[in-house]
Amino acid sequence: MPNNRAVFITGAAAGIGRATALTFARNGYTVGAYDIDEVGLKTLADEIDDLGGKAITGHLDVPTQAKWRSGWANSPRRPAAGST
Repeated sequence: MPNNRAVFITGAAAGIGRATALTFARNGYTVGAYDIDEVGLKTLADEIDDLGGKAITGHLDVPTQAKWRSGWANSPRRPAAGST
């Protein structure tokens, strides 16, 4: 049975956001991790990969509505067409 659980986390590169992302990854969620700290996102994605999970990362400055919408549009909130 495919795992269609996904979560969208802002501020995911460090602190509470990072801990939350790792918790969801350990519990089988695909993690959409967004932050302005792209280096922190890269290390988070590597750590999630090491756990056997999947992370989709992206630069997101939450106060900017256009970037917020773009981040949401590219989030893992639903499985990609044809995924199993």
